[in-house]
Amino acid sequence: VPPDRNYFHTLLGVPAIQAMSYSGEFKDYQETAGGPPKSDLKSMVCWPELDGQIIGVPYAHSRSESKKSEPLPDRVDHLCRSAAGWARLGRKPPSERKVAIMMYQVSPGSERIGNAGSLDAPASVVSLMKSLRDSGYALDWVPEDAAELMRRILDGVTYDFGGMTDSEIVEKAAGTVGKAEHEAWLEKIPEFNRKEIKERWGDAPGDVASAKGRMVIPGFVTGNVVVTLQPPRGWGEGADELCHDPVLPPHNQYLAFYRWLKDVFGADAVIHMGTHGTLEWLPGRSAALSGKCYPDLILDSIPDIYPYMIDDPGEGIQAKRRSEAVLVGHLNAVMTRAELHDGMLKIDSLIQEYIGMGAATGPRREALLEEILEAAREENLLDDVGLDEGSGIEDLKDRIWALHDLVTEAKDALIRDGLHILGRVPEGDLMAESVYSLSRLDNGSVPSLRRSVGESMGADPEKDLDAVDGKTMELIRAMMASEFRAEECLETCRSMIPGTTPALEKSVGYVCERLYPSLKATSGEIGSVMEALSGGYVLPGPSGAPTRGNADILPTGRNYYGLDPDTLPTRSAWNVGKGMADQMISRYIEEKGGFPREIGFIIWATDTYKNGGDDIAYILWLMGVRPVWAESGAEVVGLEVIPLEELGRPRVDVTVRITGLFRDVFPNIMELIDEAASMVMGLDESEEDNAMAANLRKDTAERMMEGIPEDEARKRSSVRIFGCPPGAYGPGVNHLIESGKWTDVKDLADSYVAWGSYVYGRGCSGIQMKDEFIRRISRVKATVKNMPDREIDLIDIDDVYGYLGGMNALVKAYGGDAVSYMGDGSDPGSTKVRTLGEEMRFVFRSKALNPKYIEGMKRHGYRGAAEMVNVIEHAFGMDATSDVMDKWMYDGIAEKYLLDKDTWDWMEEVNPYAAAEILDRLQEAVSRRMWEPDEDMLEKLDELSRLAEDRLEDLSDRSGEIGYIIPAIR
Repeated sequence: VPPDRNYFHTLLGVPAIQAMSYSGEFKDYQETAGGPPKSDLKSMVCWPELDGQIIGVPYAHSRSESKKSEPLPDRVDHLCRSAAGWARLGRKPPSERKVAIMMYQVSPGSERIGNAGSLDAPASVVSLMKSLRDSGYALDWVPEDAAELMRRILDGVTYDFGGMTDSEIVEKAAGTVGKAEHEAWLEKIPEFNRKEIKERWGDAPGDVASAKGRMVIPGFVTGNVVVTLQPPRGWGEGADELCHDPVLPPHNQYLAFYRWLKDVFGADAVIHMGTHGTLEWLPGRSAALSGKCYPDLILDSIPDIYPYMIDDPGEGIQAKRRSEAVLVGHLNAVMTRAELHDGMLKIDSLIQEYIGMGAATGPRREALLEEILEAAREENLLDDVGLDEGSGIEDLKDRIWALHDLVTEAKDALIRDGLHILGRVPEGDLMAESVYSLSRLDNGSVPSLRRSVGESMGADPEKDLDAVDGKTMELIRAMMASEFRAEECLETCRSMIPGTTPALEKSVGYVCERLYPSLKATSGEIGSVMEALSGGYVLPGPSGAPTRGNADILPTGRNYYGLDPDTLPTRSAWNVGKGMADQMISRYIEEKGGFPREIGFIIWATDTYKNGGDDIAYILWLMGVRPVWAESGAEVVGLEVIPLEELGRPRVDVTVRITGLFRDVFPNIMELIDEAASMVMGLDESEEDNAMAANLRKDTAERMMEGIPEDEARKRSSVRIFGCPPGAYGPGVNHLIESGKWTDVKDLADSYVAWGSYVYGRGCSGIQMKDEFIRRISRVKATVKNMPDREIDLIDIDDVYGYLGGMNALVKAYGGDAVSYMGDGSDPGSTKVRTLGEEMRFVFRSKALNPKYIEGMKRHGYRGAAEMVNVIEHAFGMDATSDVMDKWMYDGIAEKYLLDKDTWDWMEEVNPYAAAEILDRLQEAVSRRMWEPDEDMLEKLDELSRLAEDRLEDLSDRSGEIGYIIPAIR
């Protein structure tokens, strides 16, 4: 529920900027990439975020020798300019405000402009431009729809210069910056940064986004609004640098771009449209930024308004803390039931008939088994249920329920139905699906609508899924017809379901009185952006995964915040994490016949915010350590070792790869995990019972034999937390795979080591230990990454293959043999553990090859086609690192995305660059022998390659340049 309207900041009606008084001596980025002390992080960052404050910079610090508070002149100047910028927005009439609207171009080609998590960014830009026009802002031209906007952008200048002459580029650009102007700007930045940029990138204009000796600003200007594209971090030669240098400074054009926005165009505010860009990930301190931190230096106090996916709290908070952003949390894409398609639908029907026969015997029963077996073979399901090509119907009889469960799980999965458009309320079927997906689990004390319907029917949702789901959707549509008026809906419910229980009545009341109004309030997302542009105050609100029983975080449109780090893991997360860890161990023992003594674990900050610390609990439970919570309150105040008798199994040696964001926002958790590891290593237990202590003894001895002193050898052998270097973010592997500049898995492993071999823990903040990282990870028996919801899966983003895939590549490159697991925590009451291969097959069957998913993306034109490119890009990355793509999966992408005539014709019309990119990536898979298509498939794809090239030639005469010669598939 939003704060009361008498809320203090609302009464003021203006943004509040949190200016920090830093405890201790403040050091700039040249001296340290660390952030504020834990005490300052909580009181000066976390708590003000709860009030919706803009997280500013320190204005004063206390030198260690005097303890006297002293001003930080350049930071005071920054705060004053920031405050003046927000005040200026409030004082200027709309007709005079100048606004920069920015989208992200994820690759050097033209196929994925406007990439944003769960959001149709081009359509959202159009909605915002119309709102600006209607509110009195000066715009010369406003597109009718996203297709018209994209035509304007693609007819102008993007970061894809292929086929354009330098004169055309300069003529069509929104603006350009010459060397003299840029040099004048460079002179105003600290010498440290100026030197770094020149050493890494040379003199302006450089090779990135330049023409005729000038740096180019893409996009177009319409009145007082510029619609543009955020600079890339580095393509071409810059891509090589980025692959191997985690702290690569931004290039010349990056700085010139933002200086042009501020000093030439005169932007009063910038709007970064969607999750996410690159500014907040530039090198620098984690929070409490100095003038030498690149996000601070680049943005230079321009008010930053950032529509951000509500399901990505960690990365959104990063933008708040490192670019002083006011977030406007937006709704995720509508989640819908995957249902079944193609051969899976047939198998489900046959299994239902078989089950319905009960114990009856006869020819039809045998025939059914034959049909089921053949259909399962055609759908490549045999391996998933423990069968193979030689299996017969007698074998199938033993596995029929496993097959039933596999099909049911795919049918019951939640997948995206299209993308969200900023400020657009779901309507019709999308509203029905939204209500269904958001009420499917318990929401606090409110029972699950679906389960309550089942109980009222006397049915079990797990056994009678179709009947219960059907009745639930029938009820929701009836409630929609009554416009969710509570009394009418309750009467309708009682008449439709005679056995209506009090739990169902409570759930229906919740939908009518809380959930539906929150969904209708989605229209306020645009209003919040407009409020921020007016120099107003955007109300704060929570964040997380709404379909995970968290529908109360709605409505969107608020400046969202995260959880208190000191409360993690929560008590409920402790139970969930323990259960998932036990599932993984049981699965490993069942399949491998031994115990997983050493594992590698990936932990993300965003997931931790979303689930309250399931992964922290998972790690601690594996080690055999538990949190101690305060007697009153929710804070974790300590740890205690769990006795082996209570644990009931050996302790596991866990090596953790954290993200840069986790390092920044959860320093207390790093120390907690490090303390737990030390406690376990110090136990006097047998080698069989305590792998962590045994490995410490063994590794210390080996290091001492290499001539390393005992204290140092023990210190190096005890590290268990690794991450990026201070001030840097990411796994590195994704940049290398995107560039295509790798030969084998050793190249991928080397990149993973270069980016991730920095040690963290108590008294250790970012010391590189490559040998220890390789030693630890190469020996693990399992790698693990859990996913907390279905809103984001392993092919939605490149981070999954970057972190987990990178770890798998490292294991493989150094001769290891680890099983890779993914935990599914989307339903905390019914968690699942799958191998990485199983998870990939599950996602392909339920989503990637599902006509329902494809049709949802088709509603979004250019941006929908771009999202389909993401599917193959990320699946390819996971296959390159982890070898998890089967032939039928690549075949399916080719058949569904390219060889299907309707889809091909649609893609060629709305985004032919996407079709070309999918063909390019499939060609790379063939050339690297990751996919071996049949001869007939090769011939068809070769023909499509010729058609795609002809189409691009017709569009722009650009063939022969970046991405536009489509190579034959073979």
